[in-house]
Amino acid sequence: MKTKTTKGKIDDLSWRIENKTLTISGNGDIPAYSYSSNGTTAPWGSEFTDVTIKDGIESISDSAFYGCKKLINVSIPKSVKFIGEKAFQCCDNLKSVNLENSSIKTIGKLAFADCRNLKSIIFPETIKTIGRGAFHGCWHLRKITIPKTIETIEEYAFLDCGCLTKIANGEIVFQSITASLPNNEV
Repeated sequence: MKTKTTKGKIDDLSWRIENKTLTISGNGDIPAYSYSSNGTTAPWGSEFTDVTIKDGIESISDSAFYGCKKLINVSIPKSVKFIGEKAFQCCDNLKSVNLENSSIKTIGKLAFADCRNLKSIIFPETIKTIGRGAFHGCWHLRKITIPKTIETIEEYAFLDCGCLTKIANGEIVFQSITASLPNNEV
């Protein structure tokens, strides 16, 4: 049986969906998109379970994957330095985001908000800023590892993460979380 392939090109980027995996390659930034009650208005739509972003992509702009309800896994390469506002918001089934090998410096406001099935995050050593409400409403988020290099965790970054019980920061391990973390406190 032949698998349906969807593909396209945006500036210096190419994208392709094959076997429920969206692969984006090229050089530069994944552009910002608006969103509606049906999800992102990006040309690739939302009918995929995995996203692989290839080396050469430098940022994932606002709402690029907003509301991709079937998305489960995202792989982000070393070249990505920025994740924009609401980039992955409301991706209800997102369970795994591999940031550990990326060069991300900033995660924007509400970038992963309401990703209810996200379970753990390991931030790269390059992370400097986690935006306001970036992980708000990630109900199943249980563990995060934040490197000593973090400079700013904006308000409500981890608000309503009901299962979050462990935040590791270098040598410090917080075993109990009772409120959101205010600016510059870890």
